[in-house]
Amino acid sequence: MQLLKHVIGIDIAKDSFTAASGTIDIQQNKTISAPGTYKNTPAGFATLEKMIRREHQRLVKTAESTEQELPLWIVMEATGVYYEALAFWLVDRGYAVVIVLPNNIKHFARSDNRKSKTDAIDAVTITCYGLEKTLKPWKPALELWSDLKSLTREHDSSTRELTEVSNRLHALEHAARTPKPTIRRLRQQRDLLKKQLKQIEQEIKELIESDPELKESVRFISSIKGIAMMTAAKILGETDNFALVEQSSQLISFSGLDPMLRESGNYKGKVMISHKGNRMIRSALYMPALSAIRCNPQMRAFYQRLVARGTAPKKAIVAVMCKLLRLMFTLWKKRERFDPAFASAVPAA
Repeated sequence: MQLLKHVIGIDIAKDSFTAASGTIDIQQNKTISAPGTYKNTPAGFATLEKMIRREHQRLVKTAESTEQELPLWIVMEATGVYYEALAFWLVDRGYAVVIVLPNNIKHFARSDNRKSKTDAIDAVTITCYGLEKTLKPWKPALELWSDLKSLTREHDSSTRELTEVSNRLHALEHAARTPKPTIRRLRQQRDLLKKQLKQIEQEIKELIESDPELKESVRFISSIKGIAMMTAAKILGETDNFALVEQSSQLISFSGLDPMLRESGNYKGKVMISHKGNRMIRSALYMPALSAIRCNPQMRAFYQRLVARGTAPKKAIVAVMCKLLRLMFTLWKKRERFDPAFASAVPAA
């Protein structure tokens, strides 16, 4: 029996992950083992590695080949941040890891007529994907991009906290009776958060200035009207400098902005965005989309055209978000600044 490839497909979640082992031979026959579930912890990683080694050694012996003749791949989805710890752990131990965008797995499952969805079925689907597709090894993001993602997420979290504290303070200051110590503590919290936000923003600026490529990328993306430096930094940080993206459609799916229609029998659902993607990118794009509708003539015309056709305003805003994201990726890829004259000469999608 001549085996061509050994693949471990992993469906990962917050607290656990499910892994299946599969092979494909020279006649294109696939064999998939029963999936097993492991804890998403270092102890679970070690247990998984024992299974991988045991299974790979058994297959090598059965196929009467060497480990070099039977390549081993470990394939998993880019599910939020939950895959990162295991992916880094495996790469550090020399394994060939492949990270696949969720949209790719979703379309593969549809093409294979897979209708049910469980952790075990998803692990088998990912394994089959790895067996059938040409795979490219994943390279962990450089420390620069990891730091940028951490800082921009901290900025986002602190901004939400500041808004919450400010709203509570405003309400209590206008209440009939509120203890003065309560007001004092809330003011201290507000002032501390404002100070920390300035520190975080300064650290992000210094990080951008420290790397010529990052600085140039931010300059290209923020040349779009309505896109500020912080938004550009968030998009670059969340995508690891567009590391897994080859086409803008993948980026839309990765962000959870791709349209999804649910229908069954007599039930006719509405087309909505999938939300199955990076919510940080969606959050980062919402306010810039509103700003672009006000300040960017091309985006305003695009939005007005959609609304005039009968598109609901909220859906039109999502369309602007998608258009901005595609434009950011295009400018980053071409290493160009936004040209309003060129944009106005090209019909909008």
